[in-house]
Amino acid sequence: MIEHEALSRLVPQKDRMFLLNRVRDHNAADLWLESEVDISADSLFFDPERQLVPAWVAFEYMAQSIAALSGIVNF
Repeated sequence: MIEHEALSRLVPQKDRMFLLNRVRDHNAADLWLESEVDISADSLFFDPERQLVPAWVAFEYMAQSIAALSGIVNF
């Protein structure tokens, strides 16, 4: 498992825009990665009125996961 602090060295996004919390598992040879995001009221894109993060934010989660995999493969 790669936790938030170590993961931040693999992903170019910084500060509040860095959305991933951890990588649970990965396989550089087969090019796959399983990441996690902890969603709370403090999350950058959390909508307090609707009590959720909009679905379109998933594209950013995916993009950051791809960046993390790229960082792992090229590390």
